[in-house]
Amino acid sequence: MTQHKYDPEPLRQLLVELLKKTGESHRKASLAAGLPSNAISKYIRGTRPSRHACVALADHFGVNPNELLQAAGYEPLHFFDRSLIQPGELSPEVKALAAQLQRIKDPTTRRRVIEAMSTLISPYLQAIEPQAVEPERKPASSTTGD
Repeated sequence: MTQHKYDPEPLRQLLVELLKKTGESHRKASLAAGLPSNAISKYIRGTRPSRHACVALADHFGVNPNELLQAAGYEPLHFFDRSLIQPGELSPEVKALAAQLQRIKDPTTRRRVIEAMSTLISPYLQAIEPQAVEPERKPASSTTGD
């Protein structure tokens, strides 16, 4: 199997652009993405990040993970293909909620809020569509006091 040589330039350019937009240092952005403090510096100098690091950075910068994955020489993941969701098909209420969530700049806080919302919504969806939604908690008959 022939391996292709990694070209760090596309990722370097993208990271420099994203850092310029946010005004963050390499260290601050690395830590905010949950990576070691020197991660972005290493990537800009030519070290290829893992796929996980690309996704973490994308989450921090608020961009599609496929942008960073492809810039780092990886194949895009269809899971992150946002074109599968047509914004015109969303109700006004869902659009308003998405806009509110996007205003939460800290990715960790935003993720926690979304997880809390999912926890609230899942039992309702389970009740109306039992086959479509896998329960995230123990069944209601549990005596754990949840």
